[in-house]
Amino acid sequence: MPVFTAFILLLITMAGLPLTAAQPAARTHFYEIRHVMSCQVRFPADYDPARTYPLLVALHGSGGSPMNFDSLWEKHAAAQCIFAAPEGPYPFSARQGGSMGRSWYLLVKDRRIWELADPLAVQAMIATVVELKASYKVGPVYILGFSQGAALAYQAAIGHPETFAGVLAVAGVFPAESIRPADLERARDTLRIFIAHGSRDPKIHPRQSETARALLEKAGFQVSFQAFKGGHAIPPGLLRQALDWIGAASSPGGPLGQDSTD
Repeated sequence: MPVFTAFILLLITMAGLPLTAAQPAARTHFYEIRHVMSCQVRFPADYDPARTYPLLVALHGSGGSPMNFDSLWEKHAAAQCIFAAPEGPYPFSARQGGSMGRSWYLLVKDRRIWELADPLAVQAMIATVVELKASYKVGPVYILGFSQGAALAYQAAIGHPETFAGVLAVAGVFPAESIRPADLERARDTLRIFIAHGSRDPKIHPRQSETARALLEKAGFQVSFQAFKGGHAIPPGLLRQALDWIGAASSPGGPLGQDSTD
């Protein structure tokens, strides 16, 4: 399993001390620790360990989990790729129903924490690829991100085109503030881009993907763009198109399902 350095929230309660401006009752601290990640790995129904397969790393949305991809893979078990779904490192409680999911990012307002924590999420993606390449015969590596996962997919792939052959962003937001112009310039000649968004998405406006497409094309990328009639989900057939795009044959697909919070 890959070891991931993450930020942990520590709430320190100062019992028995009076509450004053100089001596608050509690403080939240952010600090790094080493954290062991988990990743669900699926194989083609006719998997041959002697063969080399494309690797597709799939990132769930905010409040989701790797289990969101279970039914997806069942409908595409003939796909000729290794399908890996890691779990976001941070717990996230959904606003409705009280269900607990995971997040790729620390959901705080302090941008200084973003600048410290976000690169660690990218490092986790690199560690995942390194681990899987050491365990299986892997060819080109692609990263698919749904909703919140799309932002991390963009960051990881554009920042590390030597690791990723392409990025597939579905119903997500392009994290322009977190991507350096130098990285765009370095990645544009080799990194493939696939963007898709539902025209009736009630959670993330499709304009976000249109903006991402325009920005990336202006930066010199060749972008495959798919607008579809649907909401905040991957509809039947879209994953099949994505699998064909990465060079994997697939059986007819079904819906991925909705992201629980984005």
